[in-house]
Amino acid sequence: MEYKIRIDFTESKDKSGELEGVIYVIGFTYFAMENDTIVSSVQKEINVPKPDPNNFVPINNVTLEMLESWTMSIINVEQLKRKLEWQITNG
Repeated sequence: MEYKIRIDFTESKDKSGELEGVIYVIGFTYFAMENDTIVSSVQKEINVPKPDPNNFVPINNVTLEMLESWTMSIINVEQLKRKLEWQITNG
């Protein structure tokens, strides 16, 4: 079983304090694949913690890889895998 994440959307604020272009929500789908076929998936949204002004990347400079990395650092991957496995087993 292979597991993958897909970023579906972001929500951002034009201005948050002194920062501009702040992402505060990331919507994603986490899915299980077998033989290049999606066998189970779950859609979620996460709230992104308030950014550190010294390490801030405005939305126009954010890459897909950054969004995936941020999301993976926030979510409970093992819990999502168990949910996907339960869906596969219990249909």
